[in-house]
Amino acid sequence: VQLFAIGLFFYAWIHQLEAHKIFASMKRKSSSSHSVPHGDWFKYVSCPHYLAEILIYLSQVMILGVKHRTACLIFGWVLTNQIIAGFKEINESSKERGK
Repeated sequence: VQLFAIGLFFYAWIHQLEAHKIFASMKRKSSSSHSVPHGDWFKYVSCPHYLAEILIYLSQVMILGVKHRTACLIFGWVLTNQIIAGFKEINESSKERGK
């Protein structure tokens, strides 16, 4: 399980980095207009950087074990926070596209 968790950590970390690179390239192209990001996990989910963050913390719980109360509480916090942030992001971007 721990080897899988280590692999999951690096897999999620690489995809989180890729999402941030996509955001940065969009910012460089146009700082004033908004566009929809494409590529990597954006093909599958709206907020891949949030999904990657959840997977990173999940991998930490898998490494430390579910008996590690602090890790579980932090994972619960990150999970809740990223889901709420994702829904807010989707709501904001759908409002912008509706203008």
